[in-house]
Amino acid sequence: MNGEVSYENRGERRLLRFALWDAWGMKCYWCDVPKAYLEVQIDHIVPQGLPQNQLQKALLDYGLSQLEFFNLNSI
Repeated sequence: MNGEVSYENRGERRLLRFALWDAWGMKCYWCDVPKAYLEVQIDHIVPQGLPQNQLQKALLDYGLSQLEFFNLNSI
């Protein structure tokens, strides 16, 4: 690993998914229903497909606009 876990690296994504699943008590974060590991998906807080103007607004709404560089795929 390169020191940064991100959504972009498939091997690291499995580790991240397991860590999040474990941290949330093996339940869905949104509905609090128990889930098997293979049912769990990681979702972006800020959608990947936003046009640039909407991305800037979303970053502002989440208090991320002050960051010089924001990587949508990092955690």
